[in-house]
Amino acid sequence: MMTFAPTPSSQAGEPVKVAQACGWYVVLGCFKRYRPAQRRANNIGVIVVDTNDYPNFRNGWFCAVDGPHSRSRANQLRRSWRGTVADAYAKSAC
Repeated sequence: MMTFAPTPSSQAGEPVKVAQACGWYVVLGCFKRYRPAQRRANNIGVIVVDTNDYPNFRNGWFCAVDGPHSRSRANQLRRSWRGTVADAYAKSAC
């Protein structure tokens, strides 16, 4: 069986500047350490964010995310990502 994985908005490992990063994200897993988050991101082709850089995320985590997007686009992608990450959810970063 083939699993659908949406195309991420930027390349895995590509730095994201916070000024460009406000918007909605599909959260695909959060970890207390960077390495596990980076492994997840690399495996599914998304980026990692440090939650300390975003006012609406809980501090102290590294999350594999797809975004930023508009709210409606993030919710569309969340439904698509659920085939790959069952507990994917959309969240506003700022």
